[in-house]
Amino acid sequence: SYSLGIFSHGTEFVLNNSEIKNTSLFPALSVFGGEVSIEDSRLENGISHGLFVNHGTAFIERTTVKGFAQSGISTIQGSVYFNAGLLQSNTVGFRVEVQEEPPILVRVMQYLLEKIVPSAYANPVRIISGSSIIGNLVGVQNDSTTVLDARQNWWGNASGPLHELNPSGAGDSVSDGVLFTSWLS
Repeated sequence: SYSLGIFSHGTEFVLNNSEIKNTSLFPALSVFGGEVSIEDSRLENGISHGLFVNHGTAFIERTTVKGFAQSGISTIQGSVYFNAGLLQSNTVGFRVEVQEEPPILVRVMQYLLEKIVPSAYANPVRIISGSSIIGNLVGVQNDSTTVLDARQNWWGNASGPLHELNPSGAGDSVSDGVLFTSWLS
């Protein structure tokens, strides 16, 4: 059986020592604005994303994100801090997506929200550290122009992640726009 997951919009949300499994068309956890803290939890198996962050902030510690068809973690204009966790067996372990140009009404609403809550639209920060990124088709994919810091992680092999700057890397692959040296071995 499949579940719908959790949706958080503009609030502070804490998930501690919990499991969200077998989600269907929606992410296990969606964050639109606001802040979410996830600790010692498991997000497992779904057709969509494990965690989707849009214009919010997610702090994730000691959490497993595993078995998602689109991505383990995906963000558009969101800040994500992933520490001491596991991204495993996802199509993409961690993905930074680029937001398409929204319709004019949405842009007006975003402009007004930016004036009310400026931090919701500040430059996003994405950091993955002290984590294992293993068994994903792509470990980290950054489609944006903002650099993602993924240093000090285990990529599934002591040679590090596969990238044109590290062609002998036998671990999960990374795209351009990702800082990955030095890695854990």
